[in-house]
Amino acid sequence: MRALLLLLARAGMICLLVPTCVFCQESARGIDWREDLDYLVERLEVTHPNLYANVSRESFLECVARLKKKIPAASDVEMFFGVQELLARIQNAHTLCNPSIFNLNANEGLKAQFHYYPIVYYSFDDGLYVVATAEQHQAILGRKVVRIGNLASDEAMRELSRFVAGDNDMTILGNLTRFYINDGQLLRHIGASESPDGILLTLENDDGGLFDYEIVTDSNYGTAAIRWLSMVNSSANPTPLYRKNRGVHYWFEYLPEERAVYLQINLMYNVESDSFPAFCDRLFDTLDANSAKKLIVDVRGCPGGDHIELPLLKGILARPHIDQADRLFLIIGRMTGSASQHLTTELERYTNATLFGEATASKPNQYGNMERFSLPHSKLEIACARRYFQDAGPSDYSMASMPDIYVARSSEDFRQNRDPVMERIFGYDSYRHLKPAFKELMSKAYMDGGLDGFKKTYDSIKTTYVKHGFNMENLLFKDLDAWMGSNSKSEEDYVEYLEFIHRELPNSIAVCYDLAYWMYERGNEEEAKRLYKRCLELNPEHHSAKWRLGLIGMEERWPRPNR
Repeated sequence: MRALLLLLARAGMICLLVPTCVFCQESARGIDWREDLDYLVERLEVTHPNLYANVSRESFLECVARLKKKIPAASDVEMFFGVQELLARIQNAHTLCNPSIFNLNANEGLKAQFHYYPIVYYSFDDGLYVVATAEQHQAILGRKVVRIGNLASDEAMRELSRFVAGDNDMTILGNLTRFYINDGQLLRHIGASESPDGILLTLENDDGGLFDYEIVTDSNYGTAAIRWLSMVNSSANPTPLYRKNRGVHYWFEYLPEERAVYLQINLMYNVESDSFPAFCDRLFDTLDANSAKKLIVDVRGCPGGDHIELPLLKGILARPHIDQADRLFLIIGRMTGSASQHLTTELERYTNATLFGEATASKPNQYGNMERFSLPHSKLEIACARRYFQDAGPSDYSMASMPDIYVARSSEDFRQNRDPVMERIFGYDSYRHLKPAFKELMSKAYMDGGLDGFKKTYDSIKTTYVKHGFNMENLLFKDLDAWMGSNSKSEEDYVEYLEFIHRELPNSIAVCYDLAYWMYERGNEEEAKRLYKRCLELNPEHHSAKWRLGLIGMEERWPRPNR
């Protein structure tokens, strides 16, 4: 009888016998989600070089099992979001279920259920703003978003982030406002609205007052039928360089007033009519002919492409007069990922470039080179990384490339067509002396007044350095650690120095790891374990922290060896 029931179930006939049968509901929908999930897991495990680097296999499969249990009651739309959330747990920007706007061409029935709000958002330093809208919604253009339906804007962003695959927080931030926050079905799914086609926004007036605005999705989204208006349309200032040729893969311009060549790379793919090697030849010919003093490379909006960077790197290395910290500048940001992260890492390792902007969207060591495939029944398009790129060396566990000079961008900068990054680069000569001065001041303060003098001096100058955007980890740790290691008056002083900068830089993986080592060496094993675990919270792929924790665990069960 059991065998007969199974046979009938697979034939779709069991509904006559068991009204609530799972198989019947799947058949009625036309999608076998169980088989899709099984195929997904197996394909990922075969393809990805280290699928469980950031999530344990046990935890991942538990999530798969919970998703399977939801199949009888869940709609196909909800299952789609379940797959997205599942893959986001892998924490890899190249392994994902593509956003719905790109994903569903092979499943017209599912695609028809998705509509999008004709709004473009951007998260500035001062909040979430509407930077573009369809013409009929110009009343909210340029307004700060306080609430998205039932959720405060920051809460909505936090909920939406569960569905965004990323190497780090910047990947999520960059992609969330581009592809997820205007998805009507997803906003309904997280509880921001009751309907997938309408939502009430709460926005801020110029005087700080609030007003509500009801908006509906537009079936013309993604087509030429929508006439878009931009937040910058009212600016009297000229279009900044970074927004001039966004549709061009790569281009450059000589800036005579600054005697600088500005190079922007928007996509790292060779253009057939203008190969990257030939393009770089022209770029360096222009730089040489004008005796340019600066080269500015802008990849803040480049999501990746191919590894075509060698002609650029070789051209820089062949010009030592350009390969200087005050002459070679690299602009990075929340969209700098994949192949443009590779370029960033190469420039960090082999040149003297000074980095400006925001943290990148990828790790210096990253999983990439994605393979695309579709699930057999739902036809959802999946991407999976298939190679590991160890561009930054085996001991680099950083989550992103960090700028030497942080430059925040405000909504008013965008509204007025200002580019604060370029302004900070052009003004660099006025404050670059602060970097060597920091080491000189701090080392003198320690030699004269010990750690108390060190801390007092730091407190007195910190505000100045933060105001100019200096990366404090570079100053306090990368520039000072070796000196403190050689010049500390005692081992206790050196460890106290590490403890101090760990409090100042609680998210620095490198500082946390060094401090953990010294806690262990000094016999404080519990604190060492806590710090190694913190390293793994910051980066679950920190293999050295895992190794150290394993050794400590062994010593708790075996006699402690002499060290």
